[in-house]
Amino acid sequence: MIKLRELILGKKRIQRPLEAIQVGISPICNLKCTFCPTTFIAEEKSELMTFKDFSLLEPYFSWTNWVYLQGWGEPLLNKSIWEMAALVKASDTKVGFTTNGTLLNEDIAQRLIKDRIDLVSISVAGHASEIHNTLRKGSEFITIINNVKYLIDLKKKLRSATPKVSLSYMLTKDSIMHLLETVKLAYKIGADDLYAINLDYVFSHEADENKVFNWGGKPRDDYERITGDSKKIAAELDFSFRSYLLSMEEQEPVCELNPNRFVFITADGDVTPCTYLGRKINPRVYEGRLIELPRKTFGNIKVNTFEEIWERADYQEFRNRFTVRLQEYNMLMSAFTDHEPNLLRIKEAEKKYAEGLKKNPLPVECQSCPKAYGI
Repeated sequence: MIKLRELILGKKRIQRPLEAIQVGISPICNLKCTFCPTTFIAEEKSELMTFKDFSLLEPYFSWTNWVYLQGWGEPLLNKSIWEMAALVKASDTKVGFTTNGTLLNEDIAQRLIKDRIDLVSISVAGHASEIHNTLRKGSEFITIINNVKYLIDLKKKLRSATPKVSLSYMLTKDSIMHLLETVKLAYKIGADDLYAINLDYVFSHEADENKVFNWGGKPRDDYERITGDSKKIAAELDFSFRSYLLSMEEQEPVCELNPNRFVFITADGDVTPCTYLGRKINPRVYEGRLIELPRKTFGNIKVNTFEEIWERADYQEFRNRFTVRLQEYNMLMSAFTDHEPNLLRIKEAEKKYAEGLKKNPLPVECQSCPKAYGI
């Protein structure tokens, strides 16, 4: 396997081998959202990441397109966030984060523009206080929307291209009923886009009951109608709106958080494949069964360099499964794009693809994750 350093400095140089290094600079939050594990599953000794620890990653920022300052908490609680962002920008790398919007006041808005933050995503759970405040306990919807509007208006006033302002919408059985109106609101206030995400970290049976996607079978008709209508109105408004599947289909060869291109680093420095495997206490409900998973870590940046951790044999073995599965998928696709495709060749390619995935199953930790099924 080619070493990461060779990809950057050697003869086989390619541009930015990593898509994103996600760093959970704050494992704590100032809200008590009804769908978040941080509210219900306290992790001992959870502390903000220090700038000193964050700076250990500085040599590798030029290796990735993005550094995303986001974990399971509110990043603006970490007062070092601006120093961290500046360190990233010095590597000509994009930086962004997701916030609950409660701390997004005028001073913060001005700092976002001044410091050239590339993306800020604000989490909402409804188009009015009644639903949002119930789900995102401790926040006030009107205040958050006013904060977002101030940022957008300030961007226009200063003619600033950054930050891109997105709204992140958590889909639950309650919030999905307000999705269409939220799309209209996002367009009205001038947000750049809105994306609806599933409650895909199903950490308890209560969360399992509150999700809107199915482990199998057809989604609810009203859910499909709502997402369909939301896409339709967004298209009519020429507004960017994204959402995910509402029913688990066949297993993907590689999830969208491909461990060969993405990595999550916890506030205490552990290197993990993704946020879903980065919590110390990591329960998961899959098809009605509660599974207990440990944190999946391959090392700590305070002990070894990121490059040393990335090149560990067990980490390479973990990632290689995704590499092989993607190769199998690409071979399948070549059967469909052949100049003279025929049914027999396609059937043979589909059989070979199924056999290839069976021989190279996802890591056991990933097999029960909704992301592996396009959710």
